[in-house]
Amino acid sequence: MKSLTRAMVFLVVASLLLAGMVTGSYAEEPKVLHMSQNAEMDTLDTGNTGLSATIDMMNLMMDCLFRLDENNVPQPNVCESYTVSEDGLTYTFTLRDSTWSNGTPVTAADFEYAWKRTCDPANGFENAFLFNYIPMKNLAEINAGTADISTLGVTAKDDKTLVVELTTPCNWLVEYLCACFFAPLNQEFVESCGDQYALSSDNLLTNGPFKLENWTAGDLTWTLTKNPDHPDADKIYFDAVEYQVIKDNQTAIMAFESGTVDFVTISSDQVALYEGSEAFLSAPSTTSCYIVPNFEDPTLQNQNLLYAIGFSIDRDSLTQNILADGSVAKYDCNYTDCFFGPDGTEFNSARPDFWACDKAKALEYWEAAKEELGVETLELELTCDDAESHQNVAAFIQSEIETTCPGLIINLRVVPMNQRLDDMTNGNFQLAIHRTGSSVPNIVAKLGQYTTGHALNYGKYSNAEYDALYNETLASSDEETIWNNSLDLEEMAQKSAVAIPVYRGATCQLVRPGLTGYYHHLIGVSFDFRDARFED
Repeated sequence: MKSLTRAMVFLVVASLLLAGMVTGSYAEEPKVLHMSQNAEMDTLDTGNTGLSATIDMMNLMMDCLFRLDENNVPQPNVCESYTVSEDGLTYTFTLRDSTWSNGTPVTAADFEYAWKRTCDPANGFENAFLFNYIPMKNLAEINAGTADISTLGVTAKDDKTLVVELTTPCNWLVEYLCACFFAPLNQEFVESCGDQYALSSDNLLTNGPFKLENWTAGDLTWTLTKNPDHPDADKIYFDAVEYQVIKDNQTAIMAFESGTVDFVTISSDQVALYEGSEAFLSAPSTTSCYIVPNFEDPTLQNQNLLYAIGFSIDRDSLTQNILADGSVAKYDCNYTDCFFGPDGTEFNSARPDFWACDKAKALEYWEAAKEELGVETLELELTCDDAESHQNVAAFIQSEIETTCPGLIINLRVVPMNQRLDDMTNGNFQLAIHRTGSSVPNIVAKLGQYTTGHALNYGKYSNAEYDALYNETLASSDEETIWNNSLDLEEMAQKSAVAIPVYRGATCQLVRPGLTGYYHHLIGVSFDFRDARFED
């Protein structure tokens, strides 16, 4: 009887286990990566978005023609193969089979539409300037108003063939086209959304390995879910990536310690606590900090005043004692370790920098500025972001200037990053602390942001000599001429104080031990998590 009872119990238990397997109650838990960032997103329109964290996320949602690998080498993405004409002026891209997140095929026409939409001056997109770096046929004429947008040198020859025509060879084009700004757009979907396009997950169509869910502009949380129809879906480890906005650094660290976040950026005062731990990561960055003056303000057109500000700052003390995160003092207007000359010379090492910390000289400049402006004291407003680390930098700069230049009073104005960017775009500032990184693998393209009317020329700097030399350089195909002109442009920018350099950042993160397969890039996407996974 006991044997029979045991047999019956065994059968009941086995049946329950089998039922659990069939109903999926013992199914494998979803693989989720938990991310944080310190600012909300106001749009995911490739024509306007530009925040570093947003670009990293867009890289997971939008596939471009190419994608940088772990060695910063472009690899085929939507583009399956391509050819270049002998004269270097025509690129023909053949696309692989892929679909939008609604099942519609991605075609060459989607690229043509997206590029023309961003480049059309009538649309006023912020990222149109990124296309200006490409010597695309008729683009200059379109910007000048002498040609129609329909004549832009990008054409869908058929569904799988995209042709790009240039006016001069561009040997860095393929690398440049890895950026999300050059992703395709489905015209029918975009136009059906009207002015609500890319302001919520319901009004966004993507073609990458992840799809966006539960997001509206300004939200503090949202989710990316794996796109099962993506051509590389079987290679994607994570089922979802969950994001949350955490502005306070200590709160972000607590989230990491509690296991609710797998990747966070930490501030300098936390570096000593984690440096040497398995979770600590310090990565080089092109992101650099500048003080941008508003040249539309007559007072800030005084060169001696700007020199007084720039020469007051002890950048070494800032980076070593305040930031203490691997950031380094910066004395130039360009990015380090990104651009090299014909003989391999690193750009910023080719000539001496104009800027320095020289407090005696700063005081001399301040005395000269007072005489020229007819003042004994002067109050200026310095705008900075509300993130804790940004406020610490602003307070240090304020102290340096006021201590070095008695009578020069710096009032801090702390605002959210998006508001600061809007204020700078609209000229509603005097001085602003601005951080920017490189999305362009070309020195001439970078120097273009100081030309008159450029979208990133927040200070509204305008110099006819600079513009003329830049245009001459842009039209040249001689490497030596381009290199030497670029050095002259950099020197001109420094002496004009178009952007007073402060420091070059280094990003310090806490990364969940066991997370591997992510890539860090100096240009474009900062961190690429597409191939990331947790080791078993």
